[in-house]
Amino acid sequence: MADETSFFSRFFARLYACTKTARVLVIDNSQEALASPGFRKLLRAAIREAPENVRVIIASRTRPSGDSARLRANGYLAVLDAGDLLFTDDESIAVQRLASAGGRTRSVDEMRHLHQVTGGWPAALQLLLQLDNSGSFSAGKRRVASGSGLFDYLAKEVFDCQSEEVRGFLLKLAHVPRITPEMACALTDNAAAVQLLAAMHADNIFTSVHEVDGELQYEFHPLLREFLLVRAESDLPGNELDRVVRQAAALLAQSGDVDAAAQVLIAGRLWDELQRFIVENASSLLDRGWHRTVSAWLNAFPGDTVAGDPWLSFWQGAAVLPFEPPAGQQRFYRAYHLFRERHIRRGCFLAWSGNVDLISLEWADFSKLDQWLDEAQSLLDEFGAPADELAARFTASMFGALLFRRPQDPIIHDWADRLLLQIEACADPNQRILLGCNLQIHYTVAVGMNSQLDRLMKAIEPPAGTTLPPLIGALLWALRSMHHWSRGESKQAAAAAETGSKLARENRLRMWDFMLGALQVYACLNNGELSRGRAALARLGKSLDAKRKIDVAHFHYLASLASLGDGEGAQALTHIETANAISLRYGGPQQEALGELVRAQALHSLGRTPEAWPVLARGREVATAMASGILTFQADLCAALFALDVGDELGCAEALERAFSVGAANDYLNHNSFRPAVMARLCAFALANGIAPEYARRLIQKRCLKPPCLEAECWPWPVRIYALGRFSMVVDGRPIAETSQLQHKPVELLQALLSFGGRQVAIARLIDCLWPDAESKSGRGAFDATLLRLRRLLGTDDSLIIEGGRLTLSPTVCWVDVWCFERLLGTTRDKIPHTSRANFDDLLARRDGLLDLYHGDFLERENPHPWALRYQERLRCRLLNVVDELGRRLEAGELWRKAAKHYQHAIALEPLSERYYRRLMACLQNLGEHAEALRVYGRCRDLLRTALHVDPSARTESIRESIEGLPVPPEDRRRN
Repeated sequence: MADETSFFSRFFARLYACTKTARVLVIDNSQEALASPGFRKLLRAAIREAPENVRVIIASRTRPSGDSARLRANGYLAVLDAGDLLFTDDESIAVQRLASAGGRTRSVDEMRHLHQVTGGWPAALQLLLQLDNSGSFSAGKRRVASGSGLFDYLAKEVFDCQSEEVRGFLLKLAHVPRITPEMACALTDNAAAVQLLAAMHADNIFTSVHEVDGELQYEFHPLLREFLLVRAESDLPGNELDRVVRQAAALLAQSGDVDAAAQVLIAGRLWDELQRFIVENASSLLDRGWHRTVSAWLNAFPGDTVAGDPWLSFWQGAAVLPFEPPAGQQRFYRAYHLFRERHIRRGCFLAWSGNVDLISLEWADFSKLDQWLDEAQSLLDEFGAPADELAARFTASMFGALLFRRPQDPIIHDWADRLLLQIEACADPNQRILLGCNLQIHYTVAVGMNSQLDRLMKAIEPPAGTTLPPLIGALLWALRSMHHWSRGESKQAAAAAETGSKLARENRLRMWDFMLGALQVYACLNNGELSRGRAALARLGKSLDAKRKIDVAHFHYLASLASLGDGEGAQALTHIETANAISLRYGGPQQEALGELVRAQALHSLGRTPEAWPVLARGREVATAMASGILTFQADLCAALFALDVGDELGCAEALERAFSVGAANDYLNHNSFRPAVMARLCAFALANGIAPEYARRLIQKRCLKPPCLEAECWPWPVRIYALGRFSMVVDGRPIAETSQLQHKPVELLQALLSFGGRQVAIARLIDCLWPDAESKSGRGAFDATLLRLRRLLGTDDSLIIEGGRLTLSPTVCWVDVWCFERLLGTTRDKIPHTSRANFDDLLARRDGLLDLYHGDFLERENPHPWALRYQERLRCRLLNVVDELGRRLEAGELWRKAAKHYQHAIALEPLSERYYRRLMACLQNLGEHAEALRVYGRCRDLLRTALHVDPSARTESIRESIEGLPVPPEDRRRN
């Protein structure tokens, strides 16, 4: 032992002297050496003699014996688990620099792959680096080739040293990636296999253990498992090997690990078993979203196996459908004809539905549906209608084909009723959503049956907590978005579509891209958010697939709607003509009807209304053939708009009566070409003419429509303010009385705001008026508190808007008689100089409107304030100026009768204005009504003496004298 000790002393001294940085000594020992007393003495001597900066590492698969407890307790010996010694990803890459000094350099990606397959096991990494052929460790290739260094290492260190029974256990257990005790017993038919796994784990022989849901699962190192699988091919008899593979696959499938089961069959090349396995499990797996997994299994088949098998072709089509629709279509087509050749009933119906569904979902060419609709009759003649679990699938497919190609066929409604009942009876939430997709489109935009739509949405909405596969989840969000859209809930519709798009992007699903994107465009455009709609349309255009012809047509349809909203009629017409040309070839009647309705609107917007009427008639004809309430509703709205724009109020009323009666019966709150500004005009006309007023008000409220003009007094304004004469307010149809002192200051703030025009009034100016003695800070505080109370009084926060230190009373929330009066006053004044003698009736009607609004001076009955009096005087002066100018125009046109009546209105407005009496006397004089003229003089004289204590002016007396000097007509003589 002395010699041994001196050996270590000399060794460490020489090592330290040479390197000055020596830190590690590695001693590789077997279990027997580690347990021997001599070795422990040698270890203690090494520890005593080693310099401080040198550490001794002992590599062994076994843990130290109990005799080493003192060394561990004193801190001389630390035990590292096998996992602590594994390389990290970066460390494995770094090994490349050391191992390839004289050999081939491997890329970082190759090193990462090597790290993955070795699990960071240093010895395996070193052995694999010695291989010259990079293909031997590429993805999908075996790393443990027979005769390689790694193969020989595992054979010598692990496998060959075991008993024959243990080797047999290992060869069988290797076929299961994770081994439960029950699987181990079943595969080996021996309970000892469990003890073997436990011992291998305890001895760190490339075996790990995990606990999953309270159950132990053993796992071989991937390279050991691969070595065992290679040896199984040579060591197990062929029949025995096949039996083990089948049993392993069955055990894995039974435990729920279907992918592992399929991989076992693939590795064992048991293609018949894999075919049966896929046919039995594909449907449920695809419902759960395992499309890529099933596709990978099918791709593993050799040669033309899949192409020649109808079932494998069918499931391959279903697996690739969400990612490669054209490839899915090819598989479905081939599968259908293989099924028909072999007279396989179930397969025929499934493949027929697969082909139809793909065409319906792809939106590329609906004309292809004609072939399958004709084929359906042949299928039914041969097999009869399916009455089993295929019934719902076939019904949904048949309905979809009719919807997109023959919606005018009356039988579609029978199929729709049948399908809705089958959806409600279906227990699978995934299937309910898939079955209801096209039916929702039918109820929403094809025929407009909202009661049935609500019933359908209730049926397809999954219970709370249901986990849906991404494909189904994205579709459900699209259906939710469409439902919100139909109810006029644009913000919710856009949010639901965006949620569905995000889910699809995260899972690399492309099938619903266009539908979800189009729903976002509709939500914006139909809500009047044109800039956001244009942005959504631009995003949609970037994802457009030119092969999907119906999508391309739909894109141009949406672009036409956007152009109509922006008032760009020429662009709208170009886009819709492009859309209609595509739809005519590849689409169906529904696309034709929608396209013709929008084309008619585009023509009308360009002033080509005579051309628009026959186009509109064609759209209505298709809508009527489809028995579509929503499409005929849109056609009648177009007719009402056209008539209104050309001044045909009777035609507008008739068309709007038809439209609103249908809209009210079905509670239509949105449609494809809904434009808020247009619908606001039509609703205003309906309210003014008593056409379905409750429905018109519901549309206005639900869609937050803005009034088309300030004069729309019939509009259901949230707030009405009357300031001409007596001040009053009506909020949500209820008069608001100033019943408390707390309301006095808010009302005064509102009155001051109106005195300065009501729009963009500087807050500082209002504070100076209402709190002239307050300091800046306290004045602003008083203003803010009063503003808050005023908002509460008006019942809505958006009634008052603050921007840039200025306050505005919202013109879309509040109707103010003063505003309407000023607007009408201005337009009347502008028209007076340009009105011919024959068109005075319009001016007189405007005058009557002004006098109807003018119930008195601005805030006439309120406490006088300087800021109110100035505005009051200005309004009255402007009104009298218009009255004077209009009177002069009537006299200049020698319209004496109308002028006389006009001055009577003027006298009622201004009883003490002597000039109006003079003008009335002059008009009556020109009419030859002298006695009536003298009576007017008498009233004027009496009123002036009583009220002002003055006599009529010389000009008035001059007119009287001229009248009295004229011969009195016989009729006047009789009156006197």
